[in-house]
Amino acid sequence: MVLEEAIRRAIDECIAEDILAEFLRAHRNEVEKIMNLDFTHERQLELTAREEYNAGVQQGIDQGIKQGIKQGIKQGIKQGIEQERKHTDEQRLRAEAAEARIKILEEALAAK
Repeated sequence: MVLEEAIRRAIDECIAEDILAEFLRAHRNEVEKIMNLDFTHERQLELTAREEYNAGVQQGIDQGIKQGIKQGIKQGIKQGIEQERKHTDEQRLRAEAAEARIKILEEALAAK
């Protein structure tokens, strides 16, 4: 109702200031309807643009999340492989050290 009231006031002011007064008196209802439709159409365009913008933002966020998850998984797998290699290397070194100790002990027993 605010829009219709603003249109009525604008028409009244134009008539009061003798701006297109005869035309507005003769075609007031048509002018009100056209102005209302024009503003309604503009408002609809604004709303549509805002909805499309918001949809684009959401799509960007969704895409960013997916990319972040993929990157996180890749990085996690890479870190897991590196940790497994370190662990395997540590186990190999322990096994080699144990074998060396066993060999020393065997040599010591053989010398007795």
